[in-house]
Amino acid sequence: MTSDLWALVATIALVMVQLSASSILTLRQLGGAWVAGPRDELREATGLSGRVVRAHRNLLEIFPQFVAALFVVHAAGAVGSLAVDGAWLSSTSPPTSSVLSGPGPCVGWRRRSGLYSFSRTCSSDRAW
Repeated sequence: MTSDLWALVATIALVMVQLSASSILTLRQLGGAWVAGPRDELREATGLSGRVVRAHRNLLEIFPQFVAALFVVHAAGAVGSLAVDGAWLSSTSPPTSSVLSGPGPCVGWRRRSGLYSFSRTCSSDRAW
């Protein structure tokens, strides 16, 4: 199995970990009666559990395109270092983003992520 397919396996494992974490945290926050019930009333998870749920949804949004891109690369026989690097970058970006965009420093009355603060620091109007 090629390295880019191992990246796909790692991404599938990440999806399963995020699904498990979001399920457990939502169950703890919203209670078993709501989780097992008909869900007629809309309730959203908040705090850490809400963040994990949103991270999982974000990963599920891009996952089909990731799989399709790998399929096209393999169908075209174009597996090379660029495809492998792109696959691993796509595979490692969601967990890195989830960690960096977790609770971050407070800026004024808003809570900002570490990634946001870093990007604001690096994109100042200073001439390089």
